Amino acid sequence: ISEKKLALKKLMLERNINWSQVEKLNEEIGDMSAKLKTDIMKYRYENSQNYSNNNEDLGINNN
Repeated sequence: ISEKKLALKKLMLERNINWSQVEKLNEEIGDMSAKLKTDIMKYRYENSQNYSNNNEDLGINNN
């Protein structure tokens, strides 16, 4: 994502901005960001499930 943002900054410094390239980079950044957020949400969900299951196995009530 950082590399794409840097490439975008470089494009914006050009004399004649290629807006289709700017749009493409913005879309790529958005797609990468969305995938990363989804992966983080999935990781947190799976870990919370594992935590709950482990506590049940130990007879611990989280309520």
